[in-house]
Amino acid sequence: MPRPSFALITLVAALSTAAAPPMRRASGVHLTDQSGRFCVDLPTGWLGNGNAIQLWGCSPDDNANQLWALAKNGHITSAKEPSKCLDAGENAVSGSSVHLWDCYEGLAQQTWIVENGAVRLQGANLCLDITDGKVQDGTRLQVWECDGEWNQKWTVASQ
Repeated sequence: MPRPSFALITLVAALSTAAAPPMRRASGVHLTDQSGRFCVDLPTGWLGNGNAIQLWGCSPDDNANQLWALAKNGHITSAKEPSKCLDAGENAVSGSSVHLWDCYEGLAQQTWIVENGAVRLQGANLCLDITDGKVQDGTRLQVWECDGEWNQKWTVASQ
Protein backbone atom coordinates (compact mmCIF):
# COMPACT_ATOMS: atom_id res chain seq x y z
CA MET A 1 0.00 0.00 0.00
CA PRO A 2 1.48 3.39 -0.96
CA ARG A 3 2.33 5.75 1.86
CA PRO A 4 1.33 9.42 1.69
CA SER A 5 4.19 11.74 0.94
CA PHE A 6 5.64 14.08 3.53
CA ALA A 7 4.50 17.09 1.45
CA LEU A 8 0.89 15.88 1.42
CA ILE A 9 0.88 15.33 5.18
CA THR A 10 2.38 18.80 5.73
CA LEU A 11 -0.25 20.41 3.47
CA VAL A 12 -3.13 18.68 5.27
CA ALA A 13 -1.72 19.69 8.66
CA ALA A 14 -1.29 23.30 7.54
CA LEU A 15 -4.84 23.51 6.21
CA SER A 16 -6.35 22.03 9.35
CA THR A 17 -4.59 24.56 11.58
CA ALA A 18 -5.08 27.60 9.35
CA ALA A 19 -6.63 30.52 11.17
CA ALA A 20 -10.35 30.94 10.75
CA PRO A 21 -11.42 34.17 9.11
CA PRO A 22 -12.03 36.94 11.63
CA MET A 23 -15.59 37.21 12.92
CA ARG A 24 -17.53 40.12 11.50
CA ARG A 25 -18.27 42.55 14.30
CA ALA A 26 -21.71 44.03 14.53
CA SER A 27 -21.78 47.76 14.06
CA GLY A 28 -24.31 50.12 15.49
CA VAL A 29 -24.90 52.67 18.22
CA HIS A 30 -25.33 52.48 21.95
CA LEU A 31 -28.47 53.87 23.55
CA THR A 32 -27.24 55.06 26.94
CA ASP A 33 -28.94 56.48 30.00
CA GLN A 34 -28.21 60.08 30.98
CA SER A 35 -25.05 59.12 32.87
CA GLY A 36 -23.63 57.32 29.83
CA ARG A 37 -22.76 54.35 32.04
CA PHE A 38 -25.74 52.09 31.34
CA CYS A 39 -26.89 50.83 27.94
CA VAL A 40 -30.03 49.38 26.42
CA ASP A 41 -29.09 45.69 26.42
CA LEU A 42 -30.30 42.40 24.96
CA PRO A 43 -30.11 39.90 27.86
CA THR A 44 -27.81 36.95 27.16
CA GLY A 45 -27.81 37.94 23.48
CA TRP A 46 -30.81 35.70 22.87
CA LEU A 47 -32.59 36.81 19.68
CA GLY A 48 -35.88 35.04 20.33
CA ASN A 49 -39.21 36.84 20.17
CA GLY A 50 -40.23 38.15 23.58
CA ASN A 51 -36.77 38.58 25.10
CA ALA A 52 -37.29 41.51 27.51
CA ILE A 53 -34.89 44.41 26.97
CA GLN A 54 -32.92 45.55 30.00
CA LEU A 55 -30.49 48.15 31.26
CA TRP A 56 -26.90 46.97 31.77
CA GLY A 57 -23.54 48.61 32.37
CA CYS A 58 -22.09 49.64 29.01
CA SER A 59 -19.44 47.20 27.85
CA PRO A 60 -16.11 48.74 26.86
CA ASP A 61 -15.60 46.10 24.15
CA ASP A 62 -18.63 47.06 22.03
CA ASN A 63 -20.63 44.02 23.07
CA ALA A 64 -23.07 43.28 20.23
CA ASN A 65 -25.84 42.80 22.83
CA GLN A 66 -25.69 46.57 23.36
CA LEU A 67 -25.49 47.71 19.74
CA TRP A 68 -28.57 48.96 17.91
CA ALA A 69 -29.35 50.40 14.51
CA LEU A 70 -31.75 53.29 14.01
CA ALA A 71 -33.53 52.64 10.73
CA LYS A 72 -35.12 55.36 8.60
CA ASN A 73 -38.50 53.63 8.92
CA GLY A 74 -38.44 54.18 12.71
CA HIS A 75 -37.35 50.68 13.68
CA ILE A 76 -34.66 50.24 16.31
CA THR A 77 -33.05 46.94 15.37
CA SER A 78 -30.49 44.69 16.97
CA ALA A 79 -27.13 45.18 15.31
CA LYS A 80 -26.66 41.42 15.73
CA GLU A 81 -29.79 40.65 13.73
CA PRO A 82 -31.43 43.49 11.75
CA SER A 83 -34.69 41.54 11.40
CA LYS A 84 -35.30 41.93 15.18
CA CYS A 85 -36.82 45.15 16.56
CA LEU A 86 -37.51 46.85 19.86
CA ASP A 87 -41.23 46.25 20.37
CA ALA A 88 -43.58 47.70 23.00
CA GLY A 89 -46.28 45.09 22.48
CA GLU A 90 -49.71 45.31 20.93
CA ASN A 91 -51.92 48.02 22.48
CA ALA A 92 -49.01 49.35 24.56
CA VAL A 93 -49.83 51.37 27.67
CA SER A 94 -47.72 52.86 30.45
CA GLY A 95 -45.88 49.95 32.04
CA SER A 96 -45.77 47.74 28.94
CA SER A 97 -42.49 45.84 28.73
CA VAL A 98 -40.16 46.53 25.81
CA HIS A 99 -38.91 43.34 24.20
CA LEU A 100 -37.35 42.01 21.02
CA TRP A 101 -39.61 40.82 18.20
CA ASP A 102 -39.52 40.12 14.48
CA CYS A 103 -39.70 43.44 12.61
CA TYR A 104 -42.84 44.26 10.65
CA GLU A 105 -43.04 47.34 8.44
CA GLY A 106 -45.47 49.98 9.71
CA LEU A 107 -46.25 48.25 13.01
CA ALA A 108 -46.99 51.04 15.51
CA GLN A 109 -45.48 49.20 18.49
CA GLN A 110 -42.12 49.03 16.65
CA THR A 111 -41.98 52.54 15.18
CA TRP A 112 -39.93 54.93 17.30
CA ILE A 113 -38.96 58.60 17.08
CA VAL A 114 -35.60 59.47 18.61
CA GLU A 115 -35.35 63.21 19.29
CA ASN A 116 -34.49 65.66 22.05
CA GLY A 117 -33.11 62.86 24.21
CA ALA A 118 -36.33 60.85 24.16
CA VAL A 119 -37.15 57.56 22.44
CA ARG A 120 -40.90 57.77 21.80
CA LEU A 121 -43.36 55.48 20.07
CA GLN A 122 -44.64 57.20 16.95
CA GLY A 123 -48.30 58.17 17.27
CA ALA A 124 -48.32 57.67 21.03
CA ASN A 125 -47.18 59.64 24.03
CA LEU A 126 -45.19 56.65 25.32
CA CYS A 127 -41.42 56.84 25.84
CA LEU A 128 -38.70 54.30 26.53
CA ASP A 129 -38.43 54.35 30.31
CA ILE A 130 -36.17 52.91 33.02
CA THR A 131 -38.63 51.00 35.21
CA ASP A 132 -39.03 52.63 38.64
CA GLY A 133 -35.94 54.75 37.89
CA LYS A 134 -33.70 51.85 38.98
CA VAL A 135 -30.41 52.47 37.20
CA GLN A 136 -28.78 49.10 37.77
CA ASP A 137 -27.86 45.97 35.87
CA GLY A 138 -30.92 43.95 34.91
CA THR A 139 -33.61 46.62 35.20
CA ARG A 140 -36.24 45.85 32.57
CA LEU A 141 -37.17 48.67 30.21
CA GLN A 142 -40.75 49.69 29.61
CA VAL A 143 -42.75 52.41 27.92
CA TRP A 144 -44.38 55.07 30.05
CA GLU A 145 -46.26 58.27 29.38
CA CYS A 146 -43.64 60.77 28.21
CA ASP A 147 -42.86 63.16 31.05
CA GLY A 148 -39.38 64.44 30.17
CA GLU A 149 -37.89 63.07 33.38
CA TRP A 150 -34.31 61.80 33.58
CA ASN A 151 -35.34 58.11 33.42
CA GLN A 152 -36.68 58.74 29.89
CA LYS A 153 -33.59 60.59 28.64
CA TRP A 154 -31.31 58.68 26.27
CA THR A 155 -28.15 59.41 24.33
CA VAL A 156 -27.32 57.85 20.99
CA ALA A 157 -23.60 57.14 21.19
CA SER A 158 -21.47 55.85 18.33
CA GLN A 159 -19.36 52.83 19.17
